[in-house]
Amino acid sequence: MAADLPQHLRDLSYALGLSVDLEPGVQAQRQSLQARLAQDLLPRTAGGNEHLVAGIVGPNNAGKSALFNALAGRALSPSLPTGGATRSLVGALSPELMVRLEAAPDLLGLRLLRAETGTLGGAGLACATRLAEHPTEVHCVEVPDLAPGLLLVDTPDFDSIAVDNRLASEALLCAVDVVLVVVTRHTYQNAEVVRFLSRWLAHRKPWVLVYNESIDDETSAGHAAKLAADVGGAPFEIFTAAFDLEIARGSVDLDPCNTDGLSLRRWLTQAEHRE
Repeated sequence: MAADLPQHLRDLSYALGLSVDLEPGVQAQRQSLQARLAQDLLPRTAGGNEHLVAGIVGPNNAGKSALFNALAGRALSPSLPTGGATRSLVGALSPELMVRLEAAPDLLGLRLLRAETGTLGGAGLACATRLAEHPTEVHCVEVPDLAPGLLLVDTPDFDSIAVDNRLASEALLCAVDVVLVVVTRHTYQNAEVVRFLSRWLAHRKPWVLVYNESIDDETSAGHAAKLAADVGGAPFEIFTAAFDLEIARGSVDLDPCNTDGLSLRRWLTQAEHRE
């Protein structure tokens, strides 16, 4: 990325925000460009262009935190069989990427906070169980062995009755590059899933479907097709994980794979997929 590109984009955003009398059609175009800058272009200049922000979203008890912890390689986000334990955004990234993103805190659209060290007896960060002061706050943990250009973000349930939980999930819409949508056979037709994805697709960014607790490939494929039809756009890739009581109990990692047998963990670290 050219060294002066971030400044050029910030200057353009500032100029578009100046009060000027314009014809209605021109004013609408200016507002559309302002939104594109804020939602897509400026966030990509934070920390350079060689990184990927992947947000994990989904309804209650779908397995979001279990997936996040498996991808991060450690128990960071509270994961309970009852669901609903995570109440604020939780992030995992390499120390190098943390430094790069902290150097441009006004661009990414997320407030990266170094997480408190206290845990819930190995069940995740204690700070993740409390509501954040602002929905864009992310409690981040540096994970040295994580892919150097990857920022993983776990979210509260976006179908929660708690407004703050929903705001935290929706804060990711402008910040992440790809969303990992976790559903089960019980939630793939959830109205909140469809609503969230419809809004996400309006941002013209890719999404990946993670179908948890699959009972067989045919059923999983049918449910994935139904969800894609409901939201008006197919996922970039589909990963499935078979129903397993040990996964639900937290004694086995949630490690979904695509039809080629490639795990999501490896897929996210391969350069061609991240690109």
